[in-house]
Amino acid sequence: MQVIRTEYAEIHLVYGACNEVGHAAAAEYRQRYPNRRHPDVQTFTLLHQRLVETVSFEVRNPDGGRQRGARDEFDEAILDCFAEDPTTSLRRTARFLETSYSMCQRVMKEDGQHPHKSRCIYEIMECDRENRMIFSHLIVEEHERDPNFLDQILWTDESTHVRTGMVNPHNEHHWAHQNSFLAREDRFQHKFSINMWAELFGNRVVGPWELPDRLDGHNYLRFLREDLPMLLDEVVTPEQQQHIILMHDGAPAHFAIDVSNHLDNLFPGRWIGRGGPTPWPARSADLNPLDYFYWGNSKESV
Repeated sequence: MQVIRTEYAEIHLVYGACNEVGHAAAAEYRQRYPNRRHPDVQTFTLLHQRLVETVSFEVRNPDGGRQRGARDEFDEAILDCFAEDPTTSLRRTARFLETSYSMCQRVMKEDGQHPHKSRCIYEIMECDRENRMIFSHLIVEEHERDPNFLDQILWTDESTHVRTGMVNPHNEHHWAHQNSFLAREDRFQHKFSINMWAELFGNRVVGPWELPDRLDGHNYLRFLREDLPMLLDEVVTPEQQQHIILMHDGAPAHFAIDVSNHLDNLFPGRWIGRGGPTPWPARSADLNPLDYFYWGNSKESV
């Protein structure tokens, strides 16, 4: 938060360099610091006035009869704290500015800002971005051609429920006027406890279904042959199965040659996955609704 005091000092220096002309100082400040929050003309004059009267940049709580100009200045200081660090909290800001939690909450609410939670995603390599764009464009184009296209996809996914728990993003948030869907890269899955599988077709979820602890091509193929037909019957009619598009990601077990051959016979030209008719982009779990919707809720329940 020391950065805010430094910016106040720089604002005042610019104001003096421009012979205490507010409009000139505001223009000069924007030119010198194009990537910062730009104060308005009144901020320059009020900051100078406060320094002359109090010999301090420190902003005090304006409650208790202070005039409106000082209150506006104090509100600006609260907004500056969140502009400098959008992940800070109301309580931390209140302690720093020696004011109340409710004061900070009021200012942020009146400014139209809200706390938005972040979510964990897989690490994305630079080489993944092009494949993700290609896949996303393909999905959009098919959906524009056929509005029912997404309803034909059978989304599948595996998830490992471990005893080490999961990240609770309740206290991890950032303040902004609009939700930018901030994502935080997290670790890959290394430890195993219970390996579960689920499918999503339309708005219907089937599962979770327990898989072997160590999934390989052999036991995954056995699952596709023996268990998947039964699970499909729960959500897909025989007529729908003629048009269904199965999706699975690029896990090693999915890439086995026998698995690919089986899917080619069962869903000819109609499956999404590593090495399939429609390639699935690597490290793109965030494109699978089961990953960003279903597993998070089910793990919280567990």
